[in-house]
Amino acid sequence: MRFTQELQLTRKCEILLVGNELLIGKTRDLNGFWLGKHVSSFGISVTRITIVRDDVDEIASILQQILKRKPNLLFISGGLGPTYDDLTMEAVAESLDRELELNEVALGWLHERYREGVRKGRMKNAGLNTARKKMALLPSNTTPLKNGAGAAPGVYIQEKNTMIFILPGVPRELQAIFKGEIAPMLEREFSDIRFHQHAFIVEDVGESSMADGIISIMKETDNRIWIKSHAKKRGKDYYVLIHVTGYGGEDVEKKVTVVAKKVKELIENLGGRIFPEEKYGDGEEEDLGI
Repeated sequence: MRFTQELQLTRKCEILLVGNELLIGKTRDLNGFWLGKHVSSFGISVTRITIVRDDVDEIASILQQILKRKPNLLFISGGLGPTYDDLTMEAVAESLDRELELNEVALGWLHERYREGVRKGRMKNAGLNTARKKMALLPSNTTPLKNGAGAAPGVYIQEKNTMIFILPGVPRELQAIFKGEIAPMLEREFSDIRFHQHAFIVEDVGESSMADGIISIMKETDNRIWIKSHAKKRGKDYYVLIHVTGYGGEDVEKKVTVVAKKVKELIENLGGRIFPEEKYGDGEEEDLGI
């Protein structure tokens, strides 16, 4: 039997990550992971994450494909810096048929940032050369987003029904802009639907042993609810992480709780032990299939 989570009433989001370094394994993607977690908390479903190399035509082409799917939100990360291969703004402008313009607000932020760098002894020259000014070249009719952790500003673009956010590839800068500028916007825009989750750890029962029981529960469950198991290993400890999730209002929140209770009863009947998700903390873990 095929199960599909009902997302028709859910706002949808896509994430586009830009950078050759991601594709050749030089840099590990942290931004897609982080954005997925935080965007979901606003009741927005991340439906796809795409990685593309630093190439204007390819970025523009992928952007057009994404916009044809009409997501409510699109996050683009990477390629905003001062170097020759930072091409994201150029590609976005080309794809949306907009001009690249020197944004005075963004330019002012760059002046402030580099003067602060000189005052704190991080650099000797606060002047804005061509490479630095490049970071203030933004597509026309856009809103710059202040980068409180770095130089390159983010950008907000409303393209028909899609909110586009363009962010630096440096994780701490991306996170700073999201928390300071974007999260308040999402809170205002998407307040009626939330992401509900009940997560817990199971020991003494393998993932394959509980599979049939979970299928039975899924067959009688509202298709807005999803059950996902993840077999894990940390050190010498083997366990299964269970997530019961759903997007919606208070009714979905209650159903997530009911389904989670059914899954726990299944685990206990199989002889398993149940612990809070936080049992193992944030250490390194390995995915398994058991």
